[in-house]
Amino acid sequence: MQVRRAVPGDEPILRWLRLEALADTPHAFGSTLERERARSEEDWKRWIDPGPVWVLEDDGTPLGLSGVVVPAEGQAEIVAVWVQEQARGSGAADVLVQAAIDWAGEGGHDLTLHVTEGNERARRFYERMGFELTGDAVARDRDGALELEMRRTPGD
Repeated sequence: MQVRRAVPGDEPILRWLRLEALADTPHAFGSTLERERARSEEDWKRWIDPGPVWVLEDDGTPLGLSGVVVPAEGQAEIVAVWVQEQARGSGAADVLVQAAIDWAGEGGHDLTLHVTEGNERARRFYERMGFELTGDAVARDRDGALELEMRRTPGD
């Protein structure tokens, strides 16, 4: 397995992975399958720039993705982390999240993410990757589910 940063032309791969993620684990994401299906080609191009997105592949087969958005100077947020079921437990998620950690560290960004309350497996995974709960939470717009904020500072 290898991880690479998405480049222009990868939009169909990103769309496919995102739709697979939402079909597989809809409760883990703030968006919906219907919303993502309705995105235009231009919407998918915006996924690649300005925030980086990484694709995990095995022999050219896409297995997962992670992305980062940059809401403000010095801040970055991991979004859309997902790995296909057959790659879970293989270290695939570690590689995808580590790519975001490395990118944020190079830029001196604090790195945050949100994990759905009750998703203990994801919370423990992110803790293992050096993230800590901040005590802040937001209610997700689409269904009111509580999303807990986690943070990792550069150099952690």
